[in-house]
Amino acid sequence: MLNLAVRSGMRELSVRSLLHRAALGDEASGAAARLIACEIDHPALPTLRVTACPVSSRVR
Repeated sequence: MLNLAVRSGMRELSVRSLLHRAALGDEASGAAARLIACEIDHPALPTLRVTACPVSSRVR
């Protein structure tokens, strides 16, 4: 799922896929999900933006 989401530019789906991988124990996927979430203005992802992004890079 992650490969398809990345290739087709679906960033929200990429974040969700990475979060599922993180839930299975892949710490690097969790970090990647937080970094990608910083660039997405989506109401379902605010907690990731707040916890992972520097204040200057948060999308409002």
